[in-house]
Amino acid sequence: MMIPSVIGAVCIPPAISDNNAWRRSQRVIVKVSVMILAEGADNKPVSEETRTVTVNAHGAVILLGLKVSIGPLLTPRNSRTEEEVACRVVYPEPS
Repeated sequence: MMIPSVIGAVCIPPAISDNNAWRRSQRVIVKVSVMILAEGADNKPVSEETRTVTVNAHGAVILLGLKVSIGPLLTPRNSRTEEEVACRVVYPEPS
């Protein structure tokens, strides 16, 4: 069984994201089911069903089994509403 990593994702336009953006607003502990859409190492689409740990006005902390590094774009899709937003990984914590 793979133990998920915790990642911080800033959900703002990628051109203006920065490493401190996720600290600009209060965090709220909430579990939201999301489908993470990303591009794999072979440039093929990959996805993972997971959930948020905390959210705030600028991003979220998400449990993720996919291996990610700082910088790549991810697209979380709310599993209930199907709403999507582009996010940039700003804090990967290894499992």
